[in-house]
Amino acid sequence: MDWCVKPREQANHRPVAVVNHRPGSAFLRLNARAGSGIELSAAGSSDPDGDALACEWFVYGEAGTYRGQVSLSATNGLTTRLTAPGVAKPETIHIILRLNDDGQPALCSYRRSIITVVP
Repeated sequence: MDWCVKPREQANHRPVAVVNHRPGSAFLRLNARAGSGIELSAAGSSDPDGDALACEWFVYGEAGTYRGQVSLSATNGLTTRLTAPGVAKPETIHIILRLNDDGQPALCSYRRSIITVVP
């Protein structure tokens, strides 16, 4: 809303989320074999205003088809890892990166990774 009453350069802008060196807003699609390690990285993410960034990772269980527990190695920070669970058929796991800036007002961006796990 600041863009309506301030010049664009004085308003805060949302951060730009990059996952595994892939910019853009499209879902990042990855494939993994059961038991393999998967790393997700927000390196390369930025804020157009130069604000400090904080990364938060979480599993969006309701969106995926895999119904077991998925544990991330870290829920905060530039990177997180998980081990693809054992599956009997292809299953999907959705991991979300929430990228927050410390501007006024604070803004965030989201980026979804969809991991298809195969037996």
